[in-house]
Amino acid sequence: MKLDEVKALLKDENPQKRMSAITALRQYEETVAVPLLASQLKDPEFIIRSFASTGLGYKRTSEGFTALVDVLQYDRDPNVRSEAANSLAKYGKQALPYLMKAAEIDDHWLLQMSILSSVAEFDCPDELYILCMRALEHSDAVVQCLGLEHLGYLQDSKRHDDAQEELLIWAESENWAFRKQAALTLRQFNGLFTQNALVRLMQDEDYRVVAATLEGLI
Repeated sequence: MKLDEVKALLKDENPQKRMSAITALRQYEETVAVPLLASQLKDPEFIIRSFASTGLGYKRTSEGFTALVDVLQYDRDPNVRSEAANSLAKYGKQALPYLMKAAEIDDHWLLQMSILSSVAEFDCPDELYILCMRALEHSDAVVQCLGLEHLGYLQDSKRHDDAQEELLIWAESENWAFRKQAALTLRQFNGLFTQNALVRLMQDEDYRVVAATLEGLI
């Protein structure tokens, strides 16, 4: 698609055509694509803002980074903020302070999950541990289970013992789903306490916990 056509479609009243224009920007260099993508971040349709945020994760410039930070802080839709977080993470550790701040002030489950998964790819055990603990305190059980899962990324890190201790606590939870996820993650750890916990979980009252504990061990 020619650039003039892309620019025209970005102004079209039909959101589908604006989305197709954003997709077409993939073939253009950063110097061309980023200003046009950034211009769509105020679009009234959240899907357009989300698409533009995703695009800025692949067409990376300082202008795009700044634009994504603004979206992460100020966009009214959690889907868009989540996409901005995912895209910021593609810039590497320079995004870490902004992701950590967003996780601290924005409790939406989708954003919490996006940031936790993104930071897990960095070599930042302290920050990841903080995010895992925040996830475990969340009101959404899915976020809590993701926190338990990502404690596994801390195996053999300086937060190894902290992560293992937390998992051992959750292995005693009254909620079968938490015991199941704790069992799945604990299999990555060693030590007498962990092995004893796994033996107990093999005899859990809930068959789903038993199956998760046995998975990969037999």
